[in-house]
Formats: sequence, structure tokens, C-alpha cells
Amino acid sequence: LYSSHHLPVTIGRSPQTAFAVDDSRVSRQHARLDWHGGVFSLVDMSINGTYVRFASTAEVVTLKRGSCTLHGEGIIGLGAAPGDPTAAVVRFSVVHYGDTQPQTDFEAG
Repeated sequence: LYSSHHLPVTIGRSPQTAFAVDDSRVSRQHARLDWHGGVFSLVDMSINGTYVRFASTAEVVTLKRGSCTLHGEGIIGLGAAPGDPTAAVVRFSVVHYGDTQPQTDFEAG
């Protein structure tokens, strides 16, 4: 769980990354999660690419030294597409702080 205050977060094979993934297709410094302008973005810094599949669509966004905005829920494939059963994947869900607050029902009378 990462909030905008804890970003950027680096994902990679190196133990020095904030989110370490032990897979030979994952670069030492593979990708970075950023917070800019009120949105989360994923930046690919790898050789093998980063792949994003949002839960709302079957389409896979391929990042090769590029970036995309993360929204909703989905899967990030590190070094291989998320459909590859051997791929190192990270599931994500973008939630807003207001969505996590308990709601109180009341009637004014």
C-alpha cells in the first residue's frame, strides 16, 4: 500500500528497490510509480518492457521507456505480458482517500 506521499516508488530486481521482485526478466531498476498532477503514473525504465492490463478492458498497454496513468484496477506485467502464466505480475488498485472513509447515514429532521 503506497500513498501519494510515499512516492516515487521503484520496482525492480535489486534489493535496494522499494518493491523487489525476484525474476530474471525484471531489470534491477525496472519501473517507477510516480504521483504528478493528482494522478498516479507508471514509468518503464527497463530493457524487457512493462505491460499494463486494466480490469476494465482486455487490451494490454505496452511500455518501452514510456509511461501511462494508472486508474481503477489492473495488473502490471514486469518483463512479460500479464497473459504469460510465468510473468512476474503486480496487481494494483487505485483508491482515493475519500473512498476509504466510513460513511455515516443520517436524516436531518
